[in-house]
Amino acid sequence: MKQHKIRLCYGLISSDSTTGWALLNLGMLLLVLFTVMPVQAGISYNFETGPLPASCIPSSPNAYTCGAAVTLGVGDTIAIAQDTEVTITIVGAFTTGANSSINLNSNSVLTLKTVGAVTMAVNSNINANLIATAAVTLVTGSQLQGDIDTTAGIVTIGNNTRVDGHIITTAGGVTVGNGSFVGGDINTAAGIVTVGTNSYIAGTVSTFAGGITIGAGTKVANNVMSTGAGIITIGAGVKVYNDIRSVAGAITVGSGSGIGGNLMITGAGVMTVTNSVIEGNISTVVGAVTMTGSQAGGTIKSGAALTMTNSKQNVANYGDYRGNDRIIYRGEKIQ
Repeated sequence: MKQHKIRLCYGLISSDSTTGWALLNLGMLLLVLFTVMPVQAGISYNFETGPLPASCIPSSPNAYTCGAAVTLGVGDTIAIAQDTEVTITIVGAFTTGANSSINLNSNSVLTLKTVGAVTMAVNSNINANLIATAAVTLVTGSQLQGDIDTTAGIVTIGNNTRVDGHIITTAGGVTVGNGSFVGGDINTAAGIVTVGTNSYIAGTVSTFAGGITIGAGTKVANNVMSTGAGIITIGAGVKVYNDIRSVAGAITVGSGSGIGGNLMITGAGVMTVTNSVIEGNISTVVGAVTMTGSQAGGTIKSGAALTMTNSKQNVANYGDYRGNDRIIYRGEKIQ
């Protein structure tokens, strides 16, 4: 029986008679080459010196128009001139790739206007104010250093995501994921607002026509308000540093929460408070009030039945339930 002659050649196996071994050598060599090749960086766009994304042209001084949808690739960047106010209008959807960035480390003010949906991919970072006409989605780990304003569409903020400004929509709900941060108000004229667990809202959460749910462990620096017909549900261990108000919807405060202001329902709706501290007054016009294991620093007025189990009102010294656990925004404590 013929034996194949095999030898080592610079660490690779070779054979004088087997084509398969030769192909294996080639495959191993290609694998080594692709392994050591550097990762290609994204495209660097510059709205001062060029290049610009496809379909984007100057339309007036410090203003640009992109006549079609714009999609950034992985790691792409956009820079604008320093010390300027620039507006980029995109006639279509706007999508960023993972790890892409826009106007970073800049003192310029950038406004992005889109006639379409906006999607920020994972770990993308935009230093701009965003004005959209459709849905806005920030995927996990992304950051917007500015405001979000939409005229239609749902705004979705992923887990561990940051918006440094406000979120305002005139026709759509707002969802904020777990462990996320919003540096201003959240307001919708027509939609439900849902904030996940352990998030920070450095403003007021409000809706004109929809319910509000604040997840466990979340902190809201100002008010929580439903000015239409909407139920407000406060999860366990939530801190709201001002009032919770509803016009025509129930208010439920979960166990271990602390409210720095008043609880008020000015229309039809019941109030339920469990194992929590309310620094101000509690009042309803029509609905009942039920308190269990809770304390109020002010008075309790119910438009119907008042049920208090192991609870007190007009408590002069209930301690500072907040302690040192204040919301910290840009290095400053928000009381």
